[in-house]
Amino acid sequence: MFCHTSQTYLREFLEVGGVQTLLELISVKQAKEQDKTEAINVLYSVADSGRKYKEHICECYGMIQHCVLLFLFTLLFLFIMISLHEVFTIRYEMLKR
Repeated sequence: MFCHTSQTYLREFLEVGGVQTLLELISVKQAKEQDKTEAINVLYSVADSGRKYKEHICECYGMIQHCVLLFLFTLLFLFIMISLHEVFTIRYEMLKR
C-alpha cells in the first residue's frame, strides 16, 4: 500500500509541474544555496524512482531550455526590428531634406 501511495504522489508531483519548478529554482541566481541544494535532493529522489522519471527530468530541462531560447530569439528579433526602423527613419529624414 505504501509503495502505491508514494507512486501516486510522485505521479501527481510530475503532473502539476513539480520538476519544472525545481529546475527553474536551481537556475535562479537569487535563490539561496540551501534551497538549490534541497531542490537537487528532490530531483535526485525523483530520478532514483526509475528510468521514466529520469527521462521526464531530461524532457523538462529541454523544454525549459527551449523556452529560454525562444524568449532570447524574440528579444533579438524585436531589437533588430527597432534598429531597422530607426535606420530607415533617419535615412528617410535625410532624403526628405
